[in-house]
Amino acid sequence: MIDDKEMARKLNGYALVATVIFYLLFAAVSRFISGSEEIETGFSGVIMGLFLFVVLIVIHELIHAVFFKIFNPTGKIKFGFKNGMAFASSPHSMYSKRQFTWIALAPFLSITVMMIGLYSAGWFSRELFTLLTAVHAGACAGDFYYVYLFRQYPDDIKIEDTPVGINILRDEQQR
Repeated sequence: MIDDKEMARKLNGYALVATVIFYLLFAAVSRFISGSEEIETGFSGVIMGLFLFVVLIVIHELIHAVFFKIFNPTGKIKFGFKNGMAFASSPHSMYSKRQFTWIALAPFLSITVMMIGLYSAGWFSRELFTLLTAVHAGACAGDFYYVYLFRQYPDDIKIEDTPVGINILRDEQQR
């Protein structure tokens, strides 16, 4: 998937659409938590948001790495950035469908819960919370795509992580 420029373009398009949808969702969540209707983002908020988004990307990929290691402690971890996508991988490691689903979704779930908690504790303005959480969730499009793909296969498949994506293996293909 990393080397497939057409797929990268499609995922970036899906990410933009998802970001808008998640922005509306997290604006509603922040409105519920704060009781405030207004969202204002000044220039300094945008700069801070960009910096914090880079931090979230690093945390996101580290969470993938932690889950790769949980499910395969001897697997090697590789980090990179290609075609507009940051990634963590454990090349040539094998995982069950359930394990790789956790690997794919763990950053979205962990970071979303963390951001809601930090916002509820008053660490972020409503604007920064809504923007960061929505952009991060939208940037999870590749992870969501993997989970979508997995739904098309039986539970007993194996997933091999590779330097450029994944291979989905059925019984006769499993090593």
